[in-house]
Amino acid sequence: MSDPGIGRDRDPQRPAGPSGTGPYPHPMRKAPQGRRRRQEAIAVAVAGAAFTILALAALLTLWLTGSEPTRPGPPGARRSTSPDRLRDRPWASRQARERDRQRAKRRPRERAPAPTEGVPSQRPATEGDRGHDQERAGDARRVFRETAPAVVRIVVVREDDGKKKQGLGSGFFVSPNGVLLTNYHVLRDADAIAIQRSEKPAVGVEAILGAAPEQDLAALKAEGGPYPYLRLGDKQAPAVGAKVWAIGNPYGLSNTLSEGVVSGMRENRAGDPVIQTSASVNPGSSGGPLVNRDGKVVGIVAGKRKSGDNVGFAIPASVADTFLQALSDDEPGLRAVGYK
Repeated sequence: MSDPGIGRDRDPQRPAGPSGTGPYPHPMRKAPQGRRRRQEAIAVAVAGAAFTILALAALLTLWLTGSEPTRPGPPGARRSTSPDRLRDRPWASRQARERDRQRAKRRPRERAPAPTEGVPSQRPATEGDRGHDQERAGDARRVFRETAPAVVRIVVVREDDGKKKQGLGSGFFVSPNGVLLTNYHVLRDADAIAIQRSEKPAVGVEAILGAAPEQDLAALKAEGGPYPYLRLGDKQAPAVGAKVWAIGNPYGLSNTLSEGVVSGMRENRAGDPVIQTSASVNPGSSGGPLVNRDGKVVGIVAGKRKSGDNVGFAIPASVADTFLQALSDDEPGLRAVGYK
């Protein structure tokens, strides 16, 4: 019978262990070299894992708090809260970025210099500037003084279901014997028409000389005379950018002058040319003259675009002259207005 305490690794000189399979480890005996290497590898792995965990914790703390590493700077320098700094930290949390914005509002520390390129210099007004402004004001005063006496307010009355409704418009004399030009839509369906001159007695209407609905033009003959009148301008359409003035009675305000320019040349639904202007046009201005620097009529104000500001329209003087020439052939004694 074999001895159970004898094994392959058993030392014959030492007693067997409790299991009978091997001896007790000797207290002074060193561990095998392979075991030491495994222990060292485990220690290195544990240290690397700990370092990785610490690094991740630090990054997470930076992301949550929105802080950033301290950068070297001059003594006494404070932390920047400018918008540029916020743009340079897209990784910061929303709370941190909002806190920095509020801090920048309360105590702005860094401000960019004001841009100088492309900004007009605010130099004091010179004698040349004041002379230019006076010249512009002088043109407006002269144009108004020469043209306003020929502009009238037209009051129409319409009856609808037994109720009388009043409408307002403008017009202007084109001949000394009382021929007056206005828009067709001002007189349309009118039961009574009255002509009012600024600071003058009202004038009666002798007759309606003619109307052109497609061109939105109409001509009246006022009682009495002679009257101050306006001349039509050149046959050629005014140039885009030319200075013009509109005179009329917007909302019943007599002889209101508004300044603008020719914004462009358009066409109406009938294909006739139309002047677009930036001069102010409002209800009651229809039928008034659009004049140039020489006080000559270049257009008849017809209306404006409802959905836009400073987008008015006028009928060119060439269309009005053709209309008046046709009336002069049909009406004896009607003075045709020529181009001068």
